[in-house]
Amino acid sequence: MSGPEVQMVGKQQRLARAIVSGFAATAVMLFAFIGAYGIALAVAGVELADRRFAETYRVWFHNLANNPIIDLARDNLYLALALHLFAGLLWAVVYAYYVEPRLSGPGWRRGVVFSIVPWLLSLLVFFPLVGGGFLGFGIGAGPLPMIGNLVLHLVYGATLGLLYGPFGDVVMEGAPHAHYAPYSAEAETQAMQLSEAMAARGIVVGVAVGLAVGLVVALLASAGSSVALVLGISPLAFVVASAILGGALGGLVGSLAGLPSSGQA
Repeated sequence: MSGPEVQMVGKQQRLARAIVSGFAATAVMLFAFIGAYGIALAVAGVELADRRFAETYRVWFHNLANNPIIDLARDNLYLALALHLFAGLLWAVVYAYYVEPRLSGPGWRRGVVFSIVPWLLSLLVFFPLVGGGFLGFGIGAGPLPMIGNLVLHLVYGATLGLLYGPFGDVVMEGAPHAHYAPYSAEAETQAMQLSEAMAARGIVVGVAVGLAVGLVVALLASAGSSVALVLGISPLAFVVASAILGGALGGLVGSLAGLPSSGQA
């Protein structure tokens, strides 16, 4: 964040932006992982040309898609998703309060620099704890776990930094009308801050409401109700999906509710 027309983000505003940007960055990282996992499965099933190291590469990709970490996440899918979301939001808060103010450069670059920290902790702490070995070499996929993990964290960091910046500030500072209306930039900044704060509150409330609804459905299903059969998913899956959907919808509704009406513009 730069420019004389953009105010310093206070503690409350930092938390709001951290929740919104962290939620989005975590979702983007998850989609990137799903795509990478699909690529690994596809490459592992392809008969490579009979060249030097071809079989080694095929085995690497096979082990990348089939290893103790994947098995652990598959057997505890919903817990893994919940922990992924929690970690993404926690790192976003750390970035907002302790790292972003001390870095320079565009937002995406700050996020990329910050992402090196969780990446290293993932390699040095998380992988050994869940059976992946030091730096992921216990998986038997060569350097692919380390490289793939780096790419995922760079995606997370770039998204986090770009949205936390936020991207709207960059657009606002370069908007043509800012040169003709000296006070419009400040008004738009305040409106954007209010929208972000409302979006953060909406995410928190939405997750809580979605979780409550999911738990009610899970209790009904465990009591012999046919709700789970109608939905076609397990009760636990519905709890997690309901919480995520509630958070997404809450963030959307909150961000829209925070925008000024035409009469206030």
